[in-house]
Amino acid sequence: MNKMMIDETAAADNKKILTIHDPCCGTGSLLIEAAKENDRAELCGIDFDSRCADICAINLGLRSRYG
Repeated sequence: MNKMMIDETAAADNKKILTIHDPCCGTGSLLIEAAKENDRAELCGIDFDSRCADICAINLGLRSRYG
């Protein structure tokens, strides 16, 4: 699922910074897995439930990622 979120042609270009957007991020597992594919990616997660977005931010922070 995370590989579907990343454009392979853009991922191949190391100079280009990717923005990975997850409109229903929940706890952030998809963003975390997508970040493993490209460690320079900017992560953007949105969720209707603010508690889930908070948990996503915590999960990313525990893995030294910012989103």
